[in-house]
Amino acid sequence: MNLNPFQIISYVKNPFKKLLLILILVLLLFFLLTLVTKPLRIRWSTNYLHSGDEKLSNKQYLPAEVEYQKSLALFWGNKEARERIILSKSAEANVWALLPFYEETGEEEKLNTLKAGKAIPKNSLEAVKNSRSSILKEEYQIAIAEAETATKMDQGYTEAWLYLGVANYKAASLLQISADSKNEYLSESKKALLKALLLDSTNSDAKAYLKAVESGKHGR
Repeated sequence: MNLNPFQIISYVKNPFKKLLLILILVLLLFFLLTLVTKPLRIRWSTNYLHSGDEKLSNKQYLPAEVEYQKSLALFWGNKEARERIILSKSAEANVWALLPFYEETGEEEKLNTLKAGKAIPKNSLEAVKNSRSSILKEEYQIAIAEAETATKMDQGYTEAWLYLGVANYKAASLLQISADSKNEYLSESKKALLKALLLDSTNSDAKAYLKAVESGKHGR
């Protein structure tokens, strides 16, 4: 007489043994299901990884991390997805972390944009000009670095502190980042804008952006 596992369990009278058999059956079914679906899960995991890469390439940090988390959930052995999650978190605060990523993906234009942002300008005037240009191109993290360079070259240069504040504000407002990163950018924006106003208390742009930072208003 051929009995299926469920029929066998029904003949077991001891509650403990019955529960043990059920647990063994459930674990066996789970193992078989995991084994059978592995190729499909790996393919889906890879698709989410590629989707995350597209978003990370465009500095959409939080959406990229979500895709990588999905990739990892489908296939825990996806080492690349795990590394990408670390990268996306790191790049929120340090855009230069994307340099090896762009090299790996062969995105020459974006790679060159980052490299240009690391170039040393002739003076603080050029650094501010570069920062202003990067803001217009919506490269806010690069603009921050360029404005920081200007403040180091000339700590008394009001425009340098202004653009440092503006770039940080734009990063907090417009980048898709975590709440902690957003707050950090806003904090740095406020410090820079207060410094600009300390140097020039009549600077209307600094006043306007400081008001926006303090009121929590985000926008272009």
